[in-house]
Amino acid sequence: MMVLSAFVAVPNQYVGGEHEEGTEHGAYFVYIMTTDRSDAITEATPFTLDFPAPPMADNAPYELELICEGDDEGFIDGIYGTWVTSEGGNAGDFNNITSWEVWNTNGIQLEKFAYNPMSDIIDFEHPMVVFEDNESSGGGHLPAEVFDQEEFYCPEGTMPVHDHSDSDDIWEDFYQQNITVEMVSLNEWNVTVENLLNFEASNQLRFEIAQMCAAALGTDEGSVTSECFDYFLEFMDGEHGDHHMSGCSPEWGLNETECETFMEECDDGVSSMGCFYIMYELCVATDDGGEMCDDFGDDGDHDHDDSDEHHHHGDGDEHHDHDGDDDYTHEESDRHHNHDGPDMFSFMMSVIGYDMGYEDSSNVVNAVDELMGGFTLHHDIDDIAHYDVYHFNVTEEEVANYTVDISGEYDEETDQYFSPSYVYLYEGIHDVPSGAEEFEGNQRICEYADASEMYVDCYHILSTHLEVGSYSMFITNSCSHVWTYNESSEGHEFDGYECQYGSYNLSVNNDDNDTHVDNIVGNISNLDSTFTLEESHEIHREVSEEFAFFPFYETHTYTVTGDDNVSQFYSEQDVDHNQTMIVWLYAGSFTETDWSENLLYVSSGYEHYDGSGDYNFSAFDLSELNEHPGDYVFVTTGQHTHLGGTYEAHIWSDDDTILDSWSGELCGDYQYTCEDTTEADDRAYFTFAHHYYYQENVDEGDDDGGLWDMFFMSIAENMSAYDDGAISEEEFADLIVDLLYEMAEMGAFEGDGGAPSPEDALEATDANGDGYMSFEEFQEHWEAQNDTAVLDWDDVESLFADADIDDDDLLE
Repeated sequence: MMVLSAFVAVPNQYVGGEHEEGTEHGAYFVYIMTTDRSDAITEATPFTLDFPAPPMADNAPYELELICEGDDEGFIDGIYGTWVTSEGGNAGDFNNITSWEVWNTNGIQLEKFAYNPMSDIIDFEHPMVVFEDNESSGGGHLPAEVFDQEEFYCPEGTMPVHDHSDSDDIWEDFYQQNITVEMVSLNEWNVTVENLLNFEASNQLRFEIAQMCAAALGTDEGSVTSECFDYFLEFMDGEHGDHHMSGCSPEWGLNETECETFMEECDDGVSSMGCFYIMYELCVATDDGGEMCDDFGDDGDHDHDDSDEHHHHGDGDEHHDHDGDDDYTHEESDRHHNHDGPDMFSFMMSVIGYDMGYEDSSNVVNAVDELMGGFTLHHDIDDIAHYDVYHFNVTEEEVANYTVDISGEYDEETDQYFSPSYVYLYEGIHDVPSGAEEFEGNQRICEYADASEMYVDCYHILSTHLEVGSYSMFITNSCSHVWTYNESSEGHEFDGYECQYGSYNLSVNNDDNDTHVDNIVGNISNLDSTFTLEESHEIHREVSEEFAFFPFYETHTYTVTGDDNVSQFYSEQDVDHNQTMIVWLYAGSFTETDWSENLLYVSSGYEHYDGSGDYNFSAFDLSELNEHPGDYVFVTTGQHTHLGGTYEAHIWSDDDTILDSWSGELCGDYQYTCEDTTEADDRAYFTFAHHYYYQENVDEGDDDGGLWDMFFMSIAENMSAYDDGAISEEEFADLIVDLLYEMAEMGAFEGDGGAPSPEDALEATDANGDGYMSFEEFQEHWEAQNDTAVLDWDDVESLFADADIDDDDLLE
């Protein structure tokens, strides 16, 4: 947001549709460019207007002149105009149905337009044809509009383009300058400078004075009143050296030093702490800022399409179909929904208000709670499960290697299939699955069932060696988190658990003598006890999935030359059961025996999924690859082991040229048979934790991302200390103020990068998955990013030490 826009921006102003003398007939054509295009297209100027059919084609093309600069919001890239002569009268040379095209200097057609009937302008005194590319023509022509209007008015937010004799400063465009020097004494001289401006510059100066006064004093923006002129003269006495129509309103109550500070700190928008403090004083504490404060803190409106939806998030357990082969996880589902981002602006205003003495420390506590609410809430929600326990003893004669085959039961009444999620085996008698005791756990394995490689079997087993002693086997279900959108708080709130229940059947086999020993059967219901999964259970969850994801895959190699200006990749997919595919991007080569080798990014379509809309596509931003020419391998897999489908993939350059296209079908076994059996795909093991390789997780494109990671971890550490009573409310608020200043000193508020969500911050830096960030983890994360700024590590280490309240060398 440009906070000085109220002073320097020039609202609606006309640009004349002029034509050369002797060419009175014709029309002034105005092209409004609003379609978002790459810089390579929009900077290839001047644009030209071309008529494909005679007689208008005879004098074509016509060069389009930029008449209105684009707006700050990016809705209008620019407005261009040109006079088109019609010798036979206004509409004499135009065909009744007239069409034309706009081209750039690289020979790229921007769009095609048409008007029917052109005879409408015959009696116009000042014909004007206005056309806008605010939508795609789809290969046809976009309709234009005609007006009897001498002057085109630049829309609000755009800037008219003026020609001040090749100078952007009206003060250099004098028609005449008179200088009178009068000697009062040898030590005192009166020098009077009289500047006479030409007509255009004079009108421009009056216009800018009126606009400045309207913004600063609230006067009529269409005229220069005596009050306005006095203000202008007062302003010129102190500010004329820079000749800009900007300054501090007397109503703000700022002295000269404060005004200079405002101009220095806020000239490029609110990006420094000094400017934040000044704007707080003007726009929050005193409300003296007037129109300048209208957009202060405005970050746009947010639509929530899922206001009544319940979202189920969970603990990594697996959904199973009737065959027990579906390997979709609740943990994956939890990442498919993006929770609302932090309200950083409100947080900063509360902290600044406290530091300036306008708010008390409780406001800081509330602001931190609001900012971190999503993080602490999600971070602190336990994963739970119901369980059955089965106690047994092993005698000396029974010592052997055993395998437990784990399967579930189909319930005809509920039409649901249930299978235990995790089975834990403890030595000794236990009543609750403990995270402190060692245990054996089940594994999920997907593999070819025979040498033909035409059928893949996925199953759960627990294999172990049992010695003489007592044992406890726990059979558990899965419970996912339920989140409900709260319209009043504009966020998702935890709304309990949704658990799976049903019957199970565990077959115990002696591997040494290949005999069936026993069947453990039972039922898990909502009446069974629950336990909280601890870190050891979480680790087992990830390990158990090591060989659980065994999908089809297809590869395609694209060579980046460095001159092809590669920009985007997009894959559209058609998959059964509303599922999706995954694309894995590798640098150099792909090794089917090691999914992680050379892996850059992964896209499943869920990266930006917010609970509604489509996600059956994959996409990458490839622009950074231009600096690293070479081969890149796109590997397409199913979302699950048992999943097939078709896809179409494209790679585009930055001027929207298709550089490469390919398509394919994932198939190859009895369940997904290929039409052409020679096209059967191979399988390879990949990771369920592919979300860690989403492009936004690997490279946020923000040099300050690492600083924000530490910022959130530091706040969390202080919150814990405050909650535990280790520091007072005032101490907590003071620490947050210090933290904000340290972040500013390290450049976190410079540039246009935004803060990541607290969840993303922890996920990005917590390398070992323990829920904490060490200084070493932060340093490794920072140095692993591309194009990150050089940090003063002594300053960063001091920040880390200040935030580490409990001195355990970890931020939580």
